[in-house]
Amino acid sequence: MKLKCIKYHRDLAAYVDAELPPDKAARIERHLRTCDCCSADVRALRQLSRLAPPAEIEPSADFERVFWTKLAQARQEKATSALSQAFFSAKSFFTSPAGLSLSAGLAMGIFIVSLYLMRPGAPASLPQQQELMAAAELDLYANFEIIQNSEALENFELIEILDELQQDEQG
Repeated sequence: MKLKCIKYHRDLAAYVDAELPPDKAARIERHLRTCDCCSADVRALRQLSRLAPPAEIEPSADFERVFWTKLAQARQEKATSALSQAFFSAKSFFTSPAGLSLSAGLAMGIFIVSLYLMRPGAPASLPQQQELMAAAELDLYANFEIIQNSEALENFELIEILDELQQDEQG
């Protein structure tokens, strides 16, 4: 193909099918009189246009059902493939040195947190608990800090007796 033929070549099929405006068709005809290469192309295109058009292909009656079934299978296979690939990736990660380190760190963290949560509370000493229970029953509990170091507690029985005598006198 010659360089000057390039501008005519893209319109040759439209020329053969008589789809060009008259002025363009006249220019191509003038060119065809002088160019053997483009004339040969026009002859080949005319031979092709004389061929019978291809027959229309009709899909089978079962086509739609088969199509949708195959599409559903393809989607299922893709989802299964994606799931297995994700599992394989996770398995590959957790069996790698970095994954094993991460797994060990997580396990250690869970272990430490569970030990912290399961630890027994700090029990109060038994004598201290007994003192608080006894003080709760006494009227003197309100002044516990004042009389804590007092010698009056050494004679507690005497104080109880005096308290009973005072109640008898009043009642």
